[in-house]
Amino acid sequence: MRIPFDSLCLAAVMAELQPWIGAKAQKWLQMDANTLAVQLYQQGEAWLWLSWNAELPRIHLGPRPDTHAEVGPFVQASRSRLHNTRLIRAEQVGVDRIFHLDFETPEGQFRLIGELMGKHTNVMLVHENSDVLTAAKWLGTSKSKRPILPGQPYSPPPLPTRRSLLAARPEDDLSEFEGLSPFLLDLLERRVVSLGQVQSAFRGEIVPVFSSGFGAYPLPAGMPEEQRVASYSLAVAPWFNFAALRRELDTRKATLTSQLRRVIQSRERALKDLYAAQDTARRATELQQTGELILAYGFSAPADTSLLSVIGYDGEPRDIAVDPQLSPQENAEKWFKKARRAKNNSGEVEGQIIRIEEDLTAARALLQNVELYETVEDIEKARAFADHHRWLHHAPLPSATKEERPYQGHRIKELRGPAGYLVMYGENAESNDYLTLRMGKPNDIWLHVRGNVSAHVLVATHNQPQRVPPEVIQFAATVSARHSPLKHSSYVPVDWTLKKYVRRPKGAPKGTVFYTHEKTIHVDPTARVPS
Repeated sequence: MRIPFDSLCLAAVMAELQPWIGAKAQKWLQMDANTLAVQLYQQGEAWLWLSWNAELPRIHLGPRPDTHAEVGPFVQASRSRLHNTRLIRAEQVGVDRIFHLDFETPEGQFRLIGELMGKHTNVMLVHENSDVLTAAKWLGTSKSKRPILPGQPYSPPPLPTRRSLLAARPEDDLSEFEGLSPFLLDLLERRVVSLGQVQSAFRGEIVPVFSSGFGAYPLPAGMPEEQRVASYSLAVAPWFNFAALRRELDTRKATLTSQLRRVIQSRERALKDLYAAQDTARRATELQQTGELILAYGFSAPADTSLLSVIGYDGEPRDIAVDPQLSPQENAEKWFKKARRAKNNSGEVEGQIIRIEEDLTAARALLQNVELYETVEDIEKARAFADHHRWLHHAPLPSATKEERPYQGHRIKELRGPAGYLVMYGENAESNDYLTLRMGKPNDIWLHVRGNVSAHVLVATHNQPQRVPPEVIQFAATVSARHSPLKHSSYVPVDWTLKKYVRRPKGAPKGTVFYTHEKTIHVDPTARVPS
């Protein structure tokens, strides 16, 4: 259990800030998207850290920053008004999680108001006339009953009115008083601390402790291996920095593992379909023989029969379902067509199985490693590896609607080509148009059967078309030829060029394009695709 930053922690920080009243606020640095560090100088330096992160809101004195991030709008606006000003007041509002930091400038007084309230956490810079000049989070009227808008007067949060914990007595129901977090109330109920100790701590008489793995608190909290420390701020600062890094690591790890699991599920489904197609391809001879048996026996059978009894090639009797509305030649042709399709797809199916199995093995290995990584750097290296393999894009979502499906619902297929290159093709004119004109990058390789109708095929080159191996282009050209009327030919010309040389003429129907700078490769779509 992590020790929270509650009202008592805020009171401790305000007490530790008092020796720095009158200090000059010299530097304003943005540490990350939600954290600010301010250098205070007064016969020495201190750094005041302030975070409006919804999960780890806090303010405390801390170490000198060793790095910092690009300055965002809130920090930029605060720095422009408060640089080299003096901190003249630091106070907690009542015993709640709200603080005021007042700064004196030649233009008058400015106040940083922090509201450290979980998902409602915010920090605002207010002029002495109470107008909000800038805020970490702007809130419009549609998002909050208390909007935070530039130039509008600041108003405190609409909290229920409760008595201050400083006025409570031991016999009172403490849950009705302001200033008690669930954590602090639990300490009181378990008598780890007394009400008098808590009230004294709110007045600045703190006894800070630190527990490795749990955090710091202004009073003894009964945590494992708890130790007394000289300063609450200096104990809590490294803990919160560690907690922020841990949270960042856990968030990135969870996101990446979730994406990898979706990719693995997608590849497993694809393999299941490919294994079924492979099984069909292996039955090409059986399908061909079935058609031949229909031709051999069909003309002697009754005209209205739906079940043809024959003697198979193995000498055993068998029954074949036929359509009584069709002639024997038409029934046989249905089986011959299945046989041709199975034979033509066998090479592509086998190549795809090999590549997807390799892809699946690599994704599973990466997922196993990611679950063991303990640094953000390792997670980012893993993410870069996954991104190179295009695992982070177009992952199919279960039970998705058309609007939620990849490619905005267009019928675009992905294949994994030689050397791991992603090859995509459209299944109709509208999908071809979307693939070429909306998805294609300028330096992706684009292919189309020369002088005939075919699928548009795109090879993702990662902006390095010169490094694409010839076998990838041959693979993609074969895909284009197999999705054209020339799919049964043995010598099909396929043009290829860069996508930046492809355009759709004005007024032309979808799928119609004009291209230049093309080269031509001849492929045999009936042959096995190179792997």
